[in-house]
Amino acid sequence: MQTCQILVKGPGGTIRARALIDSGAFLSLVTNRLVQQVKARKHRRVTSLSGIQRVSVPDSQFVADIELASTEGDQKVYVKPAILDKIVSHLPTVGLVGRLGAW
Repeated sequence: MQTCQILVKGPGGTIRARALIDSGAFLSLVTNRLVQQVKARKHRRVTSLSGIQRVSVPDSQFVADIELASTEGDQKVYVKPAILDKIVSHLPTVGLVGRLGAW
């Protein structure tokens, strides 16, 4: 999957974040930590989720009002992603920057 840098805006301010792009997803997700950082407004909406191969994932209890913006240019979009405590559980422990030159 691809990632990109975005600006996430809420009543509490704007922060730069990394977005994970899943073109096959039918739902947008955001971490509770990010929602708290921008002080985004939350609405109660229970959303049942399932992971790859039906891996158990806790249901989302809320969605947030968030504006996503490009880090370059003036493109923006308003989204209501489901809120989860954690979106991915396994992050790489070694960076690839500098190692790609051998390719």
